[in-house]
Amino acid sequence: MNGRMRRLLEQNTVAVVAGEFGGEIIPGGEAEGRKPSDFDPEQLALGTATEMEHTHDPRMAMEIAMDHLVEDPEYYTKLLAIGL
Repeated sequence: MNGRMRRLLEQNTVAVVAGEFGGEIIPGGEAEGRKPSDFDPEQLALGTATEMEHTHDPRMAMEIAMDHLVEDPEYYTKLLAIGL
C-alpha cells in the first residue's frame, strides 16, 4: 500500500467502520439496498475519500463509492494504480 492510500484510509476508516450511514441520499444506484458493511472497509474508505473531491457530504461520497464498488470491488485500487 502506498503512502497516499494509507493516508486516505487513516482519514476515512473510522467513519466507514463506525457505519455512520443513514440510508440512501441518492435514490437508485448500483448499491441500492446495501450497507457499508457489505463492502471491504479499506476499499470503501479509499472510495469515500476519493469521492469527497466531488461533494462535501461524506454520506453522499460513501454512497457514490458503494455504487462504484458494486461494479468493481477494486475500483479505487485500480484508480490509484493508474495515478488518478
